[in-house]
Amino acid sequence: MEKLIEELDAKIKLLKKNQGEKYNLEHSFLDTLYSVYPFNKFEYIISHLIGTGTISIQEYLSIRSKYLERNKFLYVFEITAPRTFGETWAQRHLNEIVPELKLPSTVYDPTYNGEYDFWYDGIKIEVKASRAVRRKSGGTLIEKALASDSSDEVKTNKYYSHGQHRGNIGEGQLWLKNTNIAEFTEYEVDVRHILEKIIEKGTS
Repeated sequence: MEKLIEELDAKIKLLKKNQGEKYNLEHSFLDTLYSVYPFNKFEYIISHLIGTGTISIQEYLSIRSKYLERNKFLYVFEITAPRTFGETWAQRHLNEIVPELKLPSTVYDPTYNGEYDFWYDGIKIEVKASRAVRRKSGGTLIEKALASDSSDEVKTNKYYSHGQHRGNIGEGQLWLKNTNIAEFTEYEVDVRHILEKIIEKGTS
């Protein structure tokens, strides 16, 4: 979304240069524009840019194509219920990547009582997922989505927050921001090595 806004802002400046203030495409106005799907501020901007000849249909198609390529998973920001996002999308997505992971049951673990998400050869796996968004009020998750350009280590990390949910036991979350995300680089894992890391951590 950020990249698209940058591209459109550049085209809006070009429109102003060529036609002055004839068209009001200021952010202050666009943010108050009444929107009903599928008509929103982006449709409003693009229709003005095409209508004034600021961009051609081919340029529009190129912008559209690059946006779709950059945002293959943007649809997950449309999932508004946190539980649906975590259980329906995140767990399923991980299982598609690592099909060796099994859904837990008393067949594998007689003491299982819903306290973890996957099972692999005696290793209990808890899945945590989050969407990176700008911290601002208003707007949809899609509009706030950030561009794309982590055991004991978690618990002892200075960004760890105990008590993700009221009354929880042994559960928490990390607060990742653009100012600290570089400190978590060492925990990044290529999708081809996820199972390898699960085994490494689960047996260490």
